[in-house]
Amino acid sequence: MADEERGGKTPEEPLPDGWITPPPTPAQTSSRLLGEWIRAHFGDTAGCVRSHRDREDLMIYWKGEAPAELHRLAAEQPVPVTFEQAAFSLGELMPIARRLMTDHRAILESTGPTEDLSGVSVRLKDDAPAATAVEALIADAGVPVVIDKPRWR
Repeated sequence: MADEERGGKTPEEPLPDGWITPPPTPAQTSSRLLGEWIRAHFGDTAGCVRSHRDREDLMIYWKGEAPAELHRLAAEQPVPVTFEQAAFSLGELMPIARRLMTDHRAILESTGPTEDLSGVSVRLKDDAPAATAVEALIADAGVPVVIDKPRWR
């Protein structure tokens, strides 16, 4: 998933001579604006903004009641923005994802929060051992675990 789909910033890298990129879509612009507002007021520990490549709407996942100011800002966007309840906050899931990566590095390629903040997503290494190691990881997580499939294999 692209950083802008997560509401994050993408690095500004120079393009080769002659290359051009399309202007951002309204959803990309709104996602960036809302994501920056969340980070400015709550750091990287609160909710997140999600978008989809094939749709021009956004979802904000937030544990508990999202701030009124964020609701107001969302209502001002040129694309529909809905608020979804999250089971966990980023501040709760990121330490778990880091711990799982450290404690289970022999079988994990990557970890991180699920897109809807309902648990953690893990990507197993190609040579990950038998199911018992995966079962131990899931038991150790303490939150729901989604086994993610590699995209490019």
